[in-house]
Amino acid sequence: MVLVWVFVCLVFGLVLQFW
Repeated sequence: MVLVWVFVCLVFGLVLQFW
């Protein structure tokens, strides 16, 4: 479950960088 949260945070961070 922790790995899932880390993956979500990484994807969310990349999305914020593109915006």
